[in-house]
Amino acid sequence: PSQNHTQTEAPVTAGTRTYCVGVWLSTMMGRQRGFLLAAVGLMLLAVESACAARILLGRLPTLAHQVSGDVYLEDAETIVVENFHYDGAGPGAWFFVGTGAGGPTVATGQIAPSPDAGCLAERPGRYDGETVRVELPEGKTIADIDYFGVYCIPFRANFGHINFRLSHGTLDETPSRDTATSPFVCRANPNGGDGGDGGDGGDGGDGGDGGDGGDGGDGGDSGDGGGSADQVFNCENVHSRYNIHWSVFGDEIMVMLEGKIERSQFMAFGVSGSDAFTNMDGGDPTIAYIRDDGTASAMDYHLRSGQRQQCTNGVGVCPDDATAGGTYSDGVSLVTGERDGGVTTVSFQRPVAGNADDVAAGVDRPFLVDGSEQAFIWSIGPINPETGYAQFHDVAYPFQNFKANWTRSPPINNCTPLEKDPSVDDMPSDDEVACHEPFVVPPIANVTDFTVSIGTSAGERGYKSITGRAAWGIAWYINDRLIPEIAVERGVRYTFRVRGGNDTANLAKYHPLYITDDPQGGYFQRTSADRTERVIAGVSAGGDPLAAGELCEFQETPASVEAKETGSWDEYFATVDHSCETDPSIEPAVLEWTPDEDTPDLVYYQCFTHRNLGWKIHVFDQGAVDTSRFTTPCNTCDDECPQGGGGDGDGGDGGDGGDGGDGGDGDGGDGGDGGDGGDGGDGGDGGDSGDGGDGGDGGDGGDSGDGGNDGAGAGGNDDDTVTVRLVVAAGTTTAQARTAAASELGVSEDLVQVVDNGDGTFAVTLSGSSASSLAAQLEQAVSDRKASVGFASAVATECFAAMSDGAGVQFEKCSALSIEGVSARVFWTMRESVGVIDMAVSIDAAAGWLGFGFSEDSSLPMVGSDAVIGYHDAGAGAFRVEDRHLGAKSSGAVVVDDNQELSRTSGERGADGHITMMFRRPLKPAGSFEVLVDGATPIVYSYGTIAPSGGRFGKHAKRAFGRLNFATGAVEEGELSKWREAHGAMMTVAWGVMIPIGIRFAAFLRHKDPLWFNLHRGIQIAALALAIFAWIIGLAQIGSHTEKTHMGLGNTVMALGVLQPLNALIRPSKDGKHRKLWEFVHHWCGRIAEGLAVANIFVGLNIIDAPVGYYIAYGTFVGLLFLVTIGLYLAGYPKQCDQGKAQRVGSADSTESGGGSARGSGNHEMVERGQSTQV
Repeated sequence: PSQNHTQTEAPVTAGTRTYCVGVWLSTMMGRQRGFLLAAVGLMLLAVESACAARILLGRLPTLAHQVSGDVYLEDAETIVVENFHYDGAGPGAWFFVGTGAGGPTVATGQIAPSPDAGCLAERPGRYDGETVRVELPEGKTIADIDYFGVYCIPFRANFGHINFRLSHGTLDETPSRDTATSPFVCRANPNGGDGGDGGDGGDGGDGGDGGDGGDGGDGGDSGDGGGSADQVFNCENVHSRYNIHWSVFGDEIMVMLEGKIERSQFMAFGVSGSDAFTNMDGGDPTIAYIRDDGTASAMDYHLRSGQRQQCTNGVGVCPDDATAGGTYSDGVSLVTGERDGGVTTVSFQRPVAGNADDVAAGVDRPFLVDGSEQAFIWSIGPINPETGYAQFHDVAYPFQNFKANWTRSPPINNCTPLEKDPSVDDMPSDDEVACHEPFVVPPIANVTDFTVSIGTSAGERGYKSITGRAAWGIAWYINDRLIPEIAVERGVRYTFRVRGGNDTANLAKYHPLYITDDPQGGYFQRTSADRTERVIAGVSAGGDPLAAGELCEFQETPASVEAKETGSWDEYFATVDHSCETDPSIEPAVLEWTPDEDTPDLVYYQCFTHRNLGWKIHVFDQGAVDTSRFTTPCNTCDDECPQGGGGDGDGGDGGDGGDGGDGGDGDGGDGGDGGDGGDGGDGGDGGDSGDGGDGGDGGDGGDSGDGGNDGAGAGGNDDDTVTVRLVVAAGTTTAQARTAAASELGVSEDLVQVVDNGDGTFAVTLSGSSASSLAAQLEQAVSDRKASVGFASAVATECFAAMSDGAGVQFEKCSALSIEGVSARVFWTMRESVGVIDMAVSIDAAAGWLGFGFSEDSSLPMVGSDAVIGYHDAGAGAFRVEDRHLGAKSSGAVVVDDNQELSRTSGERGADGHITMMFRRPLKPAGSFEVLVDGATPIVYSYGTIAPSGGRFGKHAKRAFGRLNFATGAVEEGELSKWREAHGAMMTVAWGVMIPIGIRFAAFLRHKDPLWFNLHRGIQIAALALAIFAWIIGLAQIGSHTEKTHMGLGNTVMALGVLQPLNALIRPSKDGKHRKLWEFVHHWCGRIAEGLAVANIFVGLNIIDAPVGYYIAYGTFVGLLFLVTIGLYLAGYPKQCDQGKAQRVGSADSTESGGGSARGSGNHEMVERGQSTQV
């Protein structure tokens, strides 16, 4: 629509009809009336003609603040907006016109005055469907503009516009307005009109914003001049290169931060932690900056009291929505941002009152809008390029308070616009180096005792300029020197007395010292997968720091501000408060370290909890300290300070001088001087077009080295250098790995350099023209395991727990597991000295979850064990490793707890569904089962194919159990104990088969008397004896105290079973009055016992995770038994049995009558006695 326009046709209208009627009346009814009516018709025609000629330019799209409306071109100088809507809430929104293919910008457009709005002397308020006429700026016509819209100047925000630059062919023909009859209303001051003249004796009227005061009338005074055109925003200049603009609009405060800062820096502004004075602690700043891709960022932060450390796991200087301890919101809304000529401008808005929940939690601080002054905080500092979070500020309020009245009226502008430098490149550059002259801090050599404290990083000239890395605001001081380079010798013991703070609950006051090959440090901040550094000293085998000590922190004073900018290092340090180092109550931690032959030539002293706090330690052989290896700081603002120049080589005594380092884009370095009797080293090769370095001077009796060659290529020499990550077997030394790798490749050991990464891997660096091919050969040898014997002994590939991206962790030992035919692996490194074990478990099958646990007895597979379960939480989008106790065989009984005291958990579910999880647990946790250092530990492991839902796990797809010997790696696959098998088998035969059959003999074979009774009695007695034996086994040998249901049912069934033969002792006579009651109890006790027994058999099958075939087999038997029982009842067998018995008794009575009463009576008495005995 913004590109389309139409010219409205002019049909027969009311004006035409009125004119025609007037002419007709003048001829028919008199001239006077007709002429009057015709004149009215002509006027209507004129208006309609003007309207009919309007061109529809398009419809304003709603981009912000409800802006919309139909835009017409009335004449070449006038635009009409019909049905215009706008909520009036923009802090500085105007009608805006300009040129270009895009939308409104300050660079391409200008305000368009409107006669209907008083030339926008007052910015447009709320519009709800009105029509607005907008005159183009003086001297402009439609041919001079390409777009029209509503634009907020302070925030550089487009609320909605149309662009018609492709339609100029038609639009440019639009006639101009007749200025004689329709003069241009607004001219010189679109932001404010002139004040009117005062009347006689009165004062002149005040000028509008930007206008002149009117002339005073007779005896009156001249009116006041108009205010500044930029009176929407307040502004305060808090630093020579930082302006803060703001305006309160209803419930929102609009803020524009303007800073002449480096591209990698942020600007911070917000409410102070105290309304009365400027205080960072508890403050609520917004951190704003421009990313490397040119986009802007504005994030809501909170500075918790006492936590001025880097954001780590939600603790420290963190964004609200990344802060631990609750669910907090980012209340800041970015409006726009740009970087131009070295000046960064970011605009944002946020609620004045803050988020209610966050305010209640103390995370948000509201702006006071009651007219009172409120303290605020501000700063400038670096952004961490890895996390995008703010680091410690470089520039902040210098020991003074800043306050402001946020609603002051009229607005006051105390700022001077920051001057832009068109020559500044605002796009990121890989080789950009900050321009600051660093402090020259003397190095330390020939010293074995070091006092180590934490202190200020000394601003731009301190840590940042010395190292070229972002500073956090604090750094190590060693022997009263800021991050000095240190020289040490192999075989010599060194003592570091560290007072970096040991408050583990507050990372801002917890800075353990450690020595590493990583130039950044911060071991604690890295995940296990990221820990590729080699720890030299200061960290235990379990990964815990060893040297923190109580806190001694060097702090700046007011005098430090100026000295930091212009003074020398000694002058600056004299202003720093370091009195804590003489306080005897601050107890240091002691770290002793003796470099050995495997210690690299260059290591770093760093902080365990934070990155970028330390610097270099140069390691030499005894008696061979060469201070020329120390870095010489140079002024990076000086063109003579080369970037990437070659380093100087070192000549050993009696040997040749070292070669100069490869050049970057600068000149090659000079060759080192030859030692006594040796030749000078050759100069290094130059970088791009750089000149070669000069040869070093020959030592006594030696020849000068040759000069380096002119660089003509990409810098450096012709040789390649390639590093391969080599996984090694436990106990392999760097020398063994170097020898094995060189032997495998058939090259000299001089071409192979090996560094121990400290995590079971070595970094193997190959040099020479064939380095790339040698690296490929080495990697293939590892992959194929076809290397020589010596190399194979150094390479360990079987115990590397790999992730899908190739990363992973090397463990000391590993074993293969089988989960009912599915392959799985368990990895571990036993750290007996600190009482923990690091483990990983993986499965080679698609799984929804994977479990590995420990139990008291391998004969009790699942229930009662403590398991570690890993799964991907789709809802949270994260992989979870949880400690769960298996209380029973139901999903609700698999509960989360912390019995195993897990730590360092991680893992993943790969695209193929394979799961790998890692964790650390104590060998002897207080609330769980012990991992045996010697001997076999009972374990259970299983997996499920369906991911858990709502924290509840379904039944496993497969499971296994057994014992794992963590010393030898031997796995004993678990089997049900013989006693358990015997118990189950005997109970199934007794209660599941024999007793049900015996009951049915008594029920359906009574006509076969006494056969039924003999079968019934014999089967039941044998079955009960078998069941009692199985019962004793269950109580004495198995002791399944966790299977409460099975045990309860079993005890009930056995009690009923034992009572059945005992109640025969109290059986009433056949014709006794309690006989029927006895029979009822006897029959129903048997039936209840049978039912409970069958149910308990199925419970037992579930306990042992019996195969499905067991359920089918026994279920089939029970089903057939039930069908036979129903069939016999339907066939009337109980009735026929009773009739058959009656017939036999009747025959006996007849025989007795006919054959002699004595014999008959005797036989009858015998039968009665027999029946009594049988029953």
